[in-house]
Amino acid sequence: MDTWDSLTLLTWNDLLTSTNDKTEGMSIALCTEKVLQIGNQYSIKGILIDTLKNADNLNKINNYIDTCQKELATIRKIERIVHYTMEPIVVTVDNTLCPPKVEYTSLALPINFMKLKLIRVNNVPVSDYFIENFELFINSSFVGDVKVDYFAYPTTITKDTPSTTLLDLDNDVCELIPYYVAGHIFLQNSPSISTMILNEYENKRDRLTNPQDNNTGGVSIENVWGGYNGL
Repeated sequence: MDTWDSLTLLTWNDLLTSTNDKTEGMSIALCTEKVLQIGNQYSIKGILIDTLKNADNLNKINNYIDTCQKELATIRKIERIVHYTMEPIVVTVDNTLCPPKVEYTSLALPINFMKLKLIRVNNVPVSDYFIENFELFINSSFVGDVKVDYFAYPTTITKDTPSTTLLDLDNDVCELIPYYVAGHIFLQNSPSISTMILNEYENKRDRLTNPQDNNTGGVSIENVWGGYNGL
């Protein structure tokens, strides 16, 4: 059985004692603690707990969390809103005002952009735009506030991400992640138990619904970006 030294133990204890406000969301620390709780439920004489706590598996937890959250984000989507400001284009030729030479203005999309939901100009939905290579090309004649509603990828979790980091998904969706993590950690040492845990994860995942599909609302976050028209 793999061993874990005092440094690993300190890291593990830090994970479990990190503060987390459950009203704000689930942190990596709380998610890791729930993985341990699942291990306790299935453990025989602590064997699975030792498997979970060895250094190699401890280092894999964040990667499993990241993989799982990205899968779940395709089911219970993360809605975001970003604003741009478009100014009028003024073109003069021989002291005469002329239409802009460029029909579409290019606006960079947020790095977490997954899929477009809706574009509004001054709160009026519009359709004269297209997306190419993570850029939004929108009719240059539009002037004012451009509001882009989109579905986002969750923030990537790496081995160096602080344990206090809150996950982007809704709390009820985050509750599924520890099952995914525990199931994969136990896969090599206890395949039968791993299968039971992963089956539970899949059953919970299959029952997830997307509030946006049912017009039941959901949390959205708005960012304000400065944008401008260019020739």
